[in-house]
Amino acid sequence: MSKLRPKVPLTVSDGASIFEVSELMASKRVDAALLVNGRGELSGIMTDNDLTRRVVSQEVSVDDGVKGVMTKQPKCVRSEDPALDALEMMVDNRFRHLPVLDKNGAVVGLLDIAKCLYDAISALEKVQSQDGDSAASTDALAGMMTGAMQKASGGRGTNKAQLAAMHAMMKKVFGGSVPTLRTIIGDSPFVSISPESTVLEASKAMADVRKGVLVMDDEGELVGIFTPKDLLNRVIAKGFSPDDMLVSEVMTKNPDCVSPDLTLLDALREMHDQKYLHLPVRDESSGVLGLVDVMELVCHTAGDEGGKGWRDFFHNAMNARGDDMGSETSSLHSGYGSTRSRARSLKVPAPAPSQQQRPV
Repeated sequence: MSKLRPKVPLTVSDGASIFEVSELMASKRVDAALLVNGRGELSGIMTDNDLTRRVVSQEVSVDDGVKGVMTKQPKCVRSEDPALDALEMMVDNRFRHLPVLDKNGAVVGLLDIAKCLYDAISALEKVQSQDGDSAASTDALAGMMTGAMQKASGGRGTNKAQLAAMHAMMKKVFGGSVPTLRTIIGDSPFVSISPESTVLEASKAMADVRKGVLVMDDEGELVGIFTPKDLLNRVIAKGFSPDDMLVSEVMTKNPDCVSPDLTLLDALREMHDQKYLHLPVRDESSGVLGLVDVMELVCHTAGDEGGKGWRDFFHNAMNARGDDMGSETSSLHSGYGSTRSRARSLKVPAPAPSQQQRPV
């Protein structure tokens, strides 16, 4: 499990309020918190998506206890479990986060599927760069796998058998070709909201699609995106009222867009390089086509034949990285005791702060 480098988990007492947990998540710049009982045992998890679907969209007061809205008794893995089994659980169940426990049941880490993917891309690109295989960059996966194979062979180059194995792997993962964002989005209509919508309305829309939403003006022009991360950091943790604040005040304005002809792997690379979780997709001729999030792209790497081809990708990445990169885990606890309460009234919305001009 250490090869996946679990993140340092934010642990909070399950006796805290929703607001207290949200405020801590925002201050620590995380999108998930692990809830523990008085004995220090894991009792639940709260994510920015949970806050969207179970709190704001359901008009639950943030002064309520987190126990009522957290995901109780979440699935976990042990630190001694195989890394690929943990990844399989996340992909199969569409989990972005997965707690890691030690042999005694104590929380020691938190897996984030986006971080696992970004680490895998970084490791394979590093190997590729070290081996000087720039010609393979026209095909991201081919280049990554070639670099890993070259390292495994001691830098002697890639022979015909290895190339055949690499192409077989690509066929297994992607059915012979790497899909583009146009293929992933398809012809389904996308969800968008007006900048004059309230945060409450936007949250209901996000709860329906289980990801962020595009913000478009009356002329159909993209002016921003609004995501669960925006909702957590710019609304809930600030104590603002979702039914009073407008999306235009807290959205990410003028987001970067990508072409629908971008391959899935190039889109993942863009997310990795920019640390994005969402990418708006725009065609030069037909305009905005939709919004993809990292979980959609991860699930599409499963391929067509049993959905297990991605295991080879991660296996090569972990081998390329080696054993010298241990976990990043330690214990990061909140300051909220199990019985401490800090009920507070929601603030009247203040003038909108200057927002970063890029997606999240």
